Amino acid sequence: MKLHEMKQKRNTIAKDMRALHEKIGDNAWTDEQRAEWNRAKAELDALDEQIAREEELRRQDQAYVDESGPEERQNNEAENGKKAVEEKRAAAFNRFLRAGFAELNAEERNLMRELRAQSVTTDSQGGYTVPTQMRNKIIDTMKAYGGIASVAQLLTTSTGQDITWSTSDGTTEEGELLAENTAATEQDVTFGTAILGAKKLSSK
Repeated sequence: MKLHEMKQKRNTIAKDMRALHEKIGDNAWTDEQRAEWNRAKAELDALDEQIAREEELRRQDQAYVDESGPEERQNNEAENGKKAVEEKRAAAFNRFLRAGFAELNAEERNLMRELRAQSVTTDSQGGYTVPTQMRNKIIDTMKAYGGIASVAQLLTTSTGQDITWSTSDGTTEEGELLAENTAATEQDVTFGTAILGAKKLSSK
């Protein structure tokens, strides 16, 4: 319910209470009349509380408007001033493109100097007009897993077939202590082979 509606309803209830009071006059009040009066009085009190809260909120809203009004006006004036400068700068740039720098007046030349002092790192402030450069060198970043590659021997094959390695097993040979002028016994060396499978190493 709006504020003016609550006030209208309150006035109606107050008039009804006045009419009831004048109707009874000096006569004794009946239970029904007293109950009607109490109901109207309770409704009137409730409306008074609602009206008081609504008026307090309106006072607070108005106080906020009064306090923030000057600041908002300053912000609006600053924004309008910024837009005006941007419009003048755009007009000066348009004239510069059409007639050249020599045909600009003093104010337009100052605006053009500000325009040339824009940043190259921010796109909207001139960065779009400055191309990026590429260094003609690639920096490789690699990870080491176990360190095997640093000590491994790499064998490059032409066909990718297995490689046969010759081996000798000397783990069963034992030395001996001999007396002077005693002949040493002989033992043949055991030879064998080992197959090394060719693997393809890919860096993806």
